[in-house]
Amino acid sequence: MSYCPKCGVELDGYIKSCPLCSFPIPDLGEEDALDYEGGTHKYPNATTQYKENVQQLKNAVFFSVLLIAISGIVIISILKAVYPESILVANYILMSIIAAILYLFFGLRYLKTTLNVAGILATTMFITYAIDFQIGGLSWSTTIAFPIIAIIFVSWLILRALYKKIKNKNLYIHIPSFILIFSGVLCIGIDFILTYQLKNKLAISWSIIVAICAFCISTALLVTYHGLSEKNKAWLKRKLHV
Repeated sequence: MSYCPKCGVELDGYIKSCPLCSFPIPDLGEEDALDYEGGTHKYPNATTQYKENVQQLKNAVFFSVLLIAISGIVIISILKAVYPESILVANYILMSIIAAILYLFFGLRYLKTTLNVAGILATTMFITYAIDFQIGGLSWSTTIAFPIIAIIFVSWLILRALYKKIKNKNLYIHIPSFILIFSGVLCIGIDFILTYQLKNKLAISWSIIVAICAFCISTALLVTYHGLSEKNKAWLKRKLHV
């Protein structure tokens, strides 16, 4: 893997011109890159501090917010002890603070992508369960929220697997089509869950319209793209930086 000497963007080996800044990428052979007298490389390796700077900024943001959140939790806990009548409101605030910290942690991508997505969905399960529990019983969280979250996670796993497959073939143009298709499937799943829990029967209503529209648009995108000439496909990929 190489990098653009001008902007530092990561490039594939076959790239001749940077897709971001259009800087020409030199094709240096091993015999050109080595200094035969000294046995060392003529050109220094390209280095960038971008990732380190971003990591430092992420850490500063997260730990600053975490410090504020801990202070808020301490204050709310004291208020709960002093004013017992405010326990319900205080509990909602505490749950919101904890959920916000977890969302920030996973949103800053400290873990692998799959774990971050799973963490975000698990945090959503936690907050829905906690709210439902505070209301006075477990009704909608376990019967509606949890199944919907599970469908979202499974759909995301399938979409990610397809993305990895087309990524190796440089078929990024398929991504919008896949997103539309899975959006339609996701809506059908949510519709099934809602109608079953609310009406005690499996049926679909609004989701079929969404699914048909998503499928039609996805099909139109794929047909249009594959009907283009190779020259137009190459131009489109350059413009989209894919």
